[in-house]
Amino acid sequence: MLTGILFLIAGAANFVWKTKESSKVNLVHKYVLINDGSGSMVNNNMPNGIGKELTSLMAGNAKLFDFLGKRNDGSKDLIGAVVFSSDSFIVSYLSDDPDFVHKKLKRIDYRLPPMNQGTYVAVGLWTGLEMVLSHDTNISPESLENLQLKFYGQGHKIKHNNITESIIANKANYVGTSLIFFTDGIFSFPEGNRDIMSTYKIINFCKEMGIRVYFISIFQLDQNIVRYCKETNGRGEVITDGYNKQKLEAIYEDIVTSQAKEYTMKEENVDRSLGTILGSIGLAFILCGLVLHTTKQLNFTEV
Repeated sequence: MLTGILFLIAGAANFVWKTKESSKVNLVHKYVLINDGSGSMVNNNMPNGIGKELTSLMAGNAKLFDFLGKRNDGSKDLIGAVVFSSDSFIVSYLSDDPDFVHKKLKRIDYRLPPMNQGTYVAVGLWTGLEMVLSHDTNISPESLENLQLKFYGQGHKIKHNNITESIIANKANYVGTSLIFFTDGIFSFPEGNRDIMSTYKIINFCKEMGIRVYFISIFQLDQNIVRYCKETNGRGEVITDGYNKQKLEAIYEDIVTSQAKEYTMKEENVDRSLGTILGSIGLAFILCGLVLHTTKQLNFTEV
Protein backbone atom coordinates (compact mmCIF):
# COMPACT_ATOMS: atom_id res chain seq x y z
CA MET A 1 0.00 0.00 0.00
CA LEU A 2 2.88 2.37 0.79
CA THR A 3 4.40 1.57 -2.61
CA GLY A 4 1.04 2.42 -4.22
CA ILE A 5 0.92 5.76 -2.39
CA LEU A 6 4.43 6.57 -3.68
CA PHE A 7 3.29 5.85 -7.25
CA LEU A 8 0.24 8.09 -6.76
CA ILE A 9 2.49 10.92 -5.57
CA ALA A 10 4.76 10.40 -8.62
CA GLY A 11 1.70 10.44 -10.89
CA ALA A 12 0.51 13.70 -9.32
CA ALA A 13 3.89 15.24 -10.24
CA ASN A 14 2.79 14.83 -13.90
CA PHE A 15 6.09 13.71 -15.41
CA VAL A 16 5.99 13.76 -19.25
CA TRP A 17 7.81 12.00 -22.09
CA LYS A 18 7.92 12.98 -25.74
CA THR A 19 6.73 10.78 -28.58
CA LYS A 20 6.20 11.21 -32.33
CA GLU A 21 2.70 10.84 -33.75
CA SER A 22 1.89 10.37 -37.46
CA SER A 23 -1.45 11.25 -39.01
CA LYS A 24 -2.90 11.48 -42.52
CA VAL A 25 -3.70 14.98 -43.75
CA ASN A 26 -5.70 15.67 -46.91
CA LEU A 27 -3.44 17.24 -49.50
CA VAL A 28 -4.25 20.81 -50.54
CA HIS A 29 -4.06 20.73 -54.33
CA LYS A 30 -3.23 23.82 -56.34
CA TYR A 31 -4.47 23.91 -59.92
CA VAL A 32 -3.54 26.63 -62.41
CA LEU A 33 -5.45 26.69 -65.70
CA ILE A 34 -3.37 28.20 -68.52
CA ASN A 35 -5.59 28.86 -71.55
CA ASP A 36 -4.46 29.64 -75.08
CA GLY A 37 -6.19 32.77 -76.38
CA SER A 38 -4.04 33.26 -79.50
CA GLY A 39 -5.38 34.12 -82.96
CA SER A 40 -5.64 30.50 -84.09
CA MET A 41 -7.98 29.78 -81.18
CA VAL A 42 -10.31 32.76 -81.75
CA ASN A 43 -13.32 33.08 -84.06
CA ASN A 44 -13.85 36.78 -84.62
CA ASN A 45 -17.36 36.24 -85.98
CA MET A 46 -18.65 34.76 -82.72
CA PRO A 47 -19.56 36.52 -79.44
CA ASN A 48 -16.41 37.02 -77.34
CA GLY A 49 -14.51 35.20 -80.12
CA ILE A 50 -15.67 31.84 -78.82
CA GLY A 51 -15.89 29.36 -81.71
CA LYS A 52 -15.20 25.62 -81.85
CA GLU A 53 -11.70 25.86 -80.36
CA LEU A 54 -12.60 27.97 -77.34
CA THR A 55 -15.86 26.08 -76.83
CA SER A 56 -13.76 22.92 -76.42
CA LEU A 57 -11.48 24.68 -73.97
CA MET A 58 -14.38 25.99 -71.92
CA ALA A 59 -16.04 22.55 -71.77
CA GLY A 60 -12.90 21.09 -70.19
CA ASN A 61 -12.59 23.99 -67.78
CA ALA A 62 -16.23 23.67 -66.76
CA LYS A 63 -15.81 20.00 -65.93
CA LEU A 64 -12.88 20.75 -63.61
CA PHE A 65 -14.71 23.64 -61.91
CA ASP A 66 -17.82 21.51 -61.48
CA PHE A 67 -15.84 18.75 -59.78
CA LEU A 68 -13.97 21.09 -57.43
CA GLY A 69 -17.18 22.91 -56.52
CA LYS A 70 -18.82 19.68 -55.37
CA ARG A 71 -15.97 18.17 -53.34
CA ASN A 72 -17.26 17.04 -49.95
CA ASP A 73 -14.39 14.84 -48.77
CA GLY A 74 -12.99 17.44 -46.39
CA SER A 75 -10.17 18.50 -48.72
CA LYS A 76 -9.51 22.07 -49.75
CA ASP A 77 -8.27 22.87 -53.23
CA LEU A 78 -7.01 26.15 -54.65
CA ILE A 79 -7.41 27.16 -58.29
CA GLY A 80 -6.07 30.03 -60.38
CA ALA A 81 -6.30 30.95 -64.05
CA VAL A 82 -4.08 32.49 -66.74
CA VAL A 83 -4.82 33.36 -70.38
CA PHE A 84 -2.14 34.19 -72.93
CA SER A 85 -1.36 35.08 -76.51
CA SER A 86 1.67 37.22 -77.36
CA ASP A 87 1.59 38.16 -73.69
CA SER A 88 -0.22 36.73 -70.70
CA PHE A 89 -2.31 38.00 -67.85
CA ILE A 90 -3.64 36.54 -64.66
CA VAL A 91 -7.41 36.11 -64.59
CA SER A 92 -7.39 35.02 -60.95
CA TYR A 93 -4.73 34.25 -58.38
CA LEU A 94 -5.07 31.02 -56.41
CA SER A 95 -8.49 30.93 -54.77
CA ASP A 96 -10.55 28.40 -52.83
CA ASP A 97 -13.70 29.61 -54.65
CA PRO A 98 -13.90 27.76 -58.01
CA ASP A 99 -17.17 29.50 -58.96
CA PHE A 100 -15.53 32.91 -58.65
CA VAL A 101 -12.63 31.91 -60.92
CA HIS A 102 -14.97 30.24 -63.43
CA LYS A 103 -17.15 33.35 -63.73
CA LYS A 104 -14.10 35.52 -64.38
CA LEU A 105 -12.89 33.20 -67.15
CA LYS A 106 -16.29 33.22 -68.87
CA ARG A 107 -16.29 37.02 -69.07
CA ILE A 108 -13.16 37.26 -71.25
CA ASP A 109 -13.57 38.66 -74.77
CA TYR A 110 -10.85 36.81 -76.68
CA ARG A 111 -11.16 39.15 -79.67
CA LEU A 112 -9.56 42.00 -77.73
CA PRO A 113 -5.84 42.63 -77.01
CA PRO A 114 -3.75 41.23 -75.48
CA MET A 115 -5.60 38.12 -76.79
CA ASN A 116 -6.08 37.15 -80.46
CA GLN A 117 -2.40 37.61 -81.37
CA GLY A 118 0.66 35.30 -81.45
CA THR A 119 1.21 32.08 -79.48
CA TYR A 120 3.95 32.49 -76.89
CA VAL A 121 3.50 29.25 -74.98
CA ALA A 122 6.44 29.75 -72.63
CA VAL A 123 5.05 33.12 -71.49
CA GLY A 124 1.78 31.53 -70.42
CA LEU A 125 3.57 28.60 -68.78
CA TRP A 126 5.94 30.89 -66.87
CA THR A 127 3.05 33.05 -65.62
CA GLY A 128 1.34 29.96 -64.22
CA LEU A 129 4.56 28.79 -62.56
CA GLU A 130 5.27 32.26 -61.18
CA MET A 131 1.77 32.39 -59.67
CA VAL A 132 2.44 29.17 -57.79
CA LEU A 133 5.95 30.13 -56.67
CA SER A 134 4.93 33.62 -55.54
CA HIS A 135 2.24 32.05 -53.37
CA ASP A 136 5.16 31.01 -51.16
CA THR A 137 6.28 34.16 -49.35
CA ASN A 138 9.73 32.65 -48.75
CA ILE A 139 10.66 33.32 -52.39
CA SER A 140 11.52 36.95 -53.11
CA PRO A 141 10.60 38.81 -56.33
CA GLU A 142 14.33 39.11 -57.05
CA SER A 143 14.73 35.32 -56.91
CA LEU A 144 11.80 34.86 -59.29
CA GLU A 145 13.32 37.36 -61.71
CA ASN A 146 16.64 35.52 -61.57
CA LEU A 147 14.84 32.23 -62.25
CA GLN A 148 12.95 33.64 -65.22
CA LEU A 149 16.18 34.79 -66.87
CA LYS A 150 17.43 31.19 -66.64
CA PHE A 151 14.63 30.07 -68.97
CA TYR A 152 15.78 32.26 -71.87
CA GLY A 153 18.14 30.83 -74.44
CA GLN A 154 17.99 27.61 -76.38
CA GLY A 155 18.05 24.39 -74.40
CA HIS A 156 16.11 21.80 -72.44
CA LYS A 157 17.36 22.35 -68.88
CA ILE A 158 18.56 25.36 -66.92
CA LYS A 159 21.99 25.75 -65.36
CA HIS A 160 21.51 26.03 -61.64
CA ASN A 161 22.95 28.59 -59.28
CA ASN A 162 22.52 29.16 -55.56
CA ILE A 163 19.20 30.99 -56.11
CA THR A 164 17.55 28.26 -58.18
CA GLU A 165 18.86 25.62 -55.79
CA SER A 166 17.37 27.50 -52.83
CA ILE A 167 13.99 27.56 -54.61
CA ILE A 168 14.17 23.80 -55.25
CA ALA A 169 15.05 23.27 -51.59
CA ASN A 170 11.49 24.44 -50.78
CA LYS A 171 9.82 22.01 -53.18
CA ALA A 172 7.93 20.31 -50.35
CA ASN A 173 5.65 23.38 -50.37
CA TYR A 174 4.45 22.54 -53.89
CA VAL A 175 3.37 18.94 -53.45
CA GLY A 176 -0.03 18.56 -55.13
CA THR A 177 0.46 21.44 -57.60
CA SER A 178 -0.61 21.10 -61.24
CA LEU A 179 -0.28 23.39 -64.24
CA ILE A 180 -2.99 22.54 -66.79
CA PHE A 181 -2.20 24.00 -70.20
CA PHE A 182 -4.77 24.07 -73.03
CA THR A 183 -3.71 24.91 -76.59
CA ASP A 184 -4.30 24.05 -80.22
CA GLY A 185 -0.61 23.13 -80.34
CA ILE A 186 0.29 25.60 -83.09
CA PHE A 187 3.44 27.39 -81.89
CA SER A 188 7.14 27.57 -82.64
CA PHE A 189 10.46 27.60 -80.76
CA PRO A 190 9.57 25.31 -77.84
CA GLU A 191 13.34 25.00 -77.30
CA GLY A 192 13.56 28.78 -76.86
CA ASN A 193 16.12 31.30 -78.09
CA ARG A 194 17.72 34.53 -76.95
CA ASP A 195 14.37 36.38 -76.91
CA ILE A 196 11.97 33.55 -76.08
CA MET A 197 11.88 31.39 -72.97
CA SER A 198 12.26 27.65 -73.49
CA THR A 199 9.10 25.65 -72.85
CA TYR A 200 11.29 22.60 -72.32
CA LYS A 201 13.30 24.30 -69.60
CA ILE A 202 10.19 25.39 -67.71
CA ILE A 203 8.60 21.93 -67.79
CA ASN A 204 11.83 20.26 -66.67
CA PHE A 205 12.17 22.77 -63.84
CA CYS A 206 8.62 21.89 -62.78
CA LYS A 207 9.74 18.26 -62.67
CA GLU A 208 12.53 19.22 -60.25
CA MET A 209 9.98 21.08 -58.12
CA GLY A 210 7.53 18.17 -58.04
CA ILE A 211 4.93 20.18 -59.98
CA ARG A 212 2.80 18.22 -62.45
CA VAL A 213 2.39 19.68 -65.94
CA TYR A 214 -0.50 18.78 -68.25
CA PHE A 215 -0.57 19.86 -71.91
CA ILE A 216 -3.91 19.29 -73.64
CA SER A 217 -4.04 20.02 -77.37
CA ILE A 218 -6.85 19.85 -79.93
CA PHE A 219 -4.54 19.70 -82.93
CA GLN A 220 -0.87 18.77 -82.41
CA LEU A 221 1.80 18.63 -79.75
CA ASP A 222 5.59 18.53 -79.76
CA GLN A 223 6.78 15.06 -78.74
CA ASN A 224 9.41 16.42 -76.33
CA ILE A 225 6.64 18.25 -74.50
CA VAL A 226 4.63 15.01 -74.29
CA ARG A 227 7.65 13.18 -72.87
CA TYR A 228 8.63 15.89 -70.39
CA CYS A 229 5.05 16.28 -69.12
CA LYS A 230 4.91 12.55 -68.44
CA GLU A 231 8.15 12.80 -66.46
CA THR A 232 6.48 15.37 -64.16
CA ASN A 233 3.74 12.74 -63.49
CA GLY A 234 1.43 14.81 -65.68
CA ARG A 235 0.56 14.11 -69.29
CA GLY A 236 0.67 15.49 -72.82
CA GLU A 237 -2.53 14.67 -74.67
CA VAL A 238 -3.71 15.36 -78.21
CA ILE A 239 -7.41 14.95 -78.95
CA THR A 240 -7.07 13.39 -82.38
CA ASP A 241 -10.67 14.13 -83.39
CA GLY A 242 -10.25 17.77 -82.50
CA TYR A 243 -13.24 19.12 -80.70
CA ASN A 244 -14.61 16.03 -78.99
CA LYS A 245 -16.24 17.58 -75.93
CA GLN A 246 -16.69 14.26 -74.08
CA LYS A 247 -13.02 13.32 -74.42
CA LEU A 248 -11.88 16.73 -73.22
CA GLU A 249 -14.20 16.60 -70.22
CA ALA A 250 -12.94 13.10 -69.41
CA ILE A 251 -9.31 14.30 -69.39
CA TYR A 252 -10.02 17.18 -67.02
CA GLU A 253 -12.11 14.97 -64.76
CA ASP A 254 -9.37 12.34 -64.68
CA ILE A 255 -6.81 14.95 -63.62
CA VAL A 256 -8.68 15.87 -60.46
CA THR A 257 -10.19 12.47 -59.63
CA SER A 258 -6.79 10.77 -59.87
CA GLN A 259 -5.49 13.19 -57.23
CA ALA A 260 -8.60 13.32 -55.03
CA LYS A 261 -7.46 10.77 -52.45
CA GLU A 262 -3.87 11.96 -52.10
CA TYR A 263 -2.66 12.79 -48.62
CA THR A 264 0.51 13.67 -46.75
CA MET A 265 1.77 12.18 -43.52
CA LYS A 266 2.08 14.72 -40.74
CA GLU A 267 4.53 14.02 -37.93
CA GLU A 268 4.48 15.97 -34.69
CA ASN A 269 6.10 15.71 -31.27
CA VAL A 270 3.53 15.11 -28.56
CA ASP A 271 4.03 15.36 -24.81
CA ARG A 272 2.62 12.27 -23.11
CA SER A 273 1.87 12.48 -19.39
CA LEU A 274 3.11 9.62 -17.18
CA GLY A 275 0.54 10.62 -14.56
CA THR A 276 -2.14 8.19 -15.78
CA ILE A 277 0.29 5.26 -15.97
CA LEU A 278 1.89 5.94 -12.58
CA GLY A 279 -1.51 6.59 -11.00
CA SER A 280 -2.90 3.31 -12.38
CA ILE A 281 0.10 1.39 -11.02
CA GLY A 282 -0.33 3.11 -7.65
CA LEU A 283 -4.02 2.19 -7.46
CA ALA A 284 -3.17 -1.41 -8.41
CA PHE A 285 -0.64 -1.64 -5.56
CA ILE A 286 -3.09 -0.14 -3.07
CA LEU A 287 -5.80 -2.57 -4.21
CA CYS A 288 -3.40 -5.51 -3.81
CA GLY A 289 -2.44 -4.20 -0.38
CA LEU A 290 -6.06 -4.03 0.70
CA VAL A 291 -6.73 -7.56 -0.54
CA LEU A 292 -3.68 -8.92 1.29
CA HIS A 293 -4.57 -7.03 4.45
CA THR A 294 -8.15 -8.33 4.38
CA THR A 295 -6.96 -11.89 3.68
CA LYS A 296 -4.58 -11.82 6.70
CA GLN A 297 -7.33 -10.58 8.99
CA LEU A 298 -9.67 -13.34 7.84
CA ASN A 299 -7.00 -15.99 8.44
CA PHE A 300 -6.38 -14.79 12.02
CA THR A 301 -10.14 -14.66 12.70
CA GLU A 302 -10.62 -18.24 11.46
CA VAL A 303 -7.75 -19.47 13.67
